[in-house]
Amino acid sequence: MQKSFSKSESAWGVKMTDSARYEEVLIRHNRYPSYKRIIKEAAYIREGINPGCGDEIKVYVDIENEVIKDASFDGSICALSQTCADLMIDSIIGKSVKEVIKITDTVLKASEKKGEFSPEGSPINKEDEQIGGLEIVKYYSESKALTKCTLLGWKTLYKLIKEVQ
Repeated sequence: MQKSFSKSESAWGVKMTDSARYEEVLIRHNRYPSYKRIIKEAAYIREGINPGCGDEIKVYVDIENEVIKDASFDGSICALSQTCADLMIDSIIGKSVKEVIKITDTVLKASEKKGEFSPEGSPINKEDEQIGGLEIVKYYSESKALTKCTLLGWKTLYKLIKEVQ
């Protein structure tokens, strides 16, 4: 699991604006991604491409008894895509395939609700607050180009999981 900080504090306990907080998350996940690796014996692999910028990602998933046993990503992607993919993987390991479908549905729907989400307010419901990267997806969804970056991993995972089902 990723080390988490309060919504208003940095790793050093400094009060932060949303912008500064998200920049810190981006820096941390780009310097030290937890899940950027290849799973050579992965049961399922799906490639995704952002045609707007050329980013390419591969999502690797191992499923055992309908539960995500291990997952990772690799590819040539921007900082925002990498951060969101890293947070995404962290939020799905140990979850059932059905839970992962629900989580991806939630993230994809949340990205469409521009102006209806406030990181200090309530996302879709209390459970959704635990979805890794949901706040970042919403924060950057105001920009159509950046939305594609935040969702590259999520859309790739969604297609992979639908194929598994």
